[in-house]
Amino acid sequence: MLQETGTPSETRRSGLRRWLTKPAVQTAYFVALLAVTAYSLVREQGDLPDLFSRLDWAMVGLAALVAVLDTLFYVYIQHTIYRGMGVRLTFRQVFSIVCPSQLGKYVPGKVLMAGNYYLLSRQVGVDAREIGSSFLVSTALWIVSAVLCSLPGLASLSPVLRLGSVLLAVALLVTIHPRVLSRLFRVLAWALRKLKLGSLAGRFGEPLALPYSFYLRTLLLYLVAWAGVGLQVWLLVAAVQPVGAAALPVSLAAGAIGTVVGFVALFAPGGIGVREGLGAVILAPATAAEPALLAFVLLRVMTVLADLAFGGIGLFLGRREKRERAGQR
Repeated sequence: MLQETGTPSETRRSGLRRWLTKPAVQTAYFVALLAVTAYSLVREQGDLPDLFSRLDWAMVGLAALVAVLDTLFYVYIQHTIYRGMGVRLTFRQVFSIVCPSQLGKYVPGKVLMAGNYYLLSRQVGVDAREIGSSFLVSTALWIVSAVLCSLPGLASLSPVLRLGSVLLAVALLVTIHPRVLSRLFRVLAWALRKLKLGSLAGRFGEPLALPYSFYLRTLLLYLVAWAGVGLQVWLLVAAVQPVGAAALPVSLAAGAIGTVVGFVALFAPGGIGVREGLGAVILAPATAAEPALLAFVLLRVMTVLADLAFGGIGLFLGRREKRERAGQR
């Protein structure tokens, strides 16, 4: 908790923090995020009823199963990142942090996603230093691994987008280098002190000195997670028309780069429209345009449903654990 210094500004900030951490306020906040996510799903319906008659529902079911497993694997990656930083959280605790946080990506700007991650991590006792380091490292390696997976489809992109993807990956790798990250944290602490937020600045201190093996292991885990996304895209294409294994690399590239570009497009809630359009363009050479677009629309539907379901479960688990901790006092 932020320590009060006695000044009016610190007292107001402390009062605001207590208000924001009230169960009723937090529940209303996440219900609003669920409503925004559900609205995103309704907007994606379009002409899907007319196209469903062509689907092989067994393939769609397999893709949905892979989506569920991939979501759980993503939580496992975050759990591994926190444990690599010395933060001892259970898988259930990380699940209750990550899954509700994902709902914030459906609000333009993606700021609420980071805000959710910080707020929920603080509730289980994670220091700001570990939260900042884990979020930066996780996001950077998630994007870098996506760029690596997109190599089979980079030729389909415009030169500007192709160069931008590579430069973004390089910039992120530089940013999470231990020395660079240390300087960034020192600058952040200095800025917070200038804003008379000394108690918060003290929480950041120095970022953790993480070994290179930690970065490599996390990168490999993300490559496995992206393989799951590529398999989902391939299965959804196969649900519309026969497709060979040769389409798997392009499916992987389309799913990875489409998702990342949609993520960095701050104006698009959840990357809606961006991922579908770009993914279909990359995938189209390996199949027809219509099956490619249908595959990504179905992927969007599955993604939103998974975010809603796992976000709700994560919120429930978080509330239950908070009651359990209160009962032990």
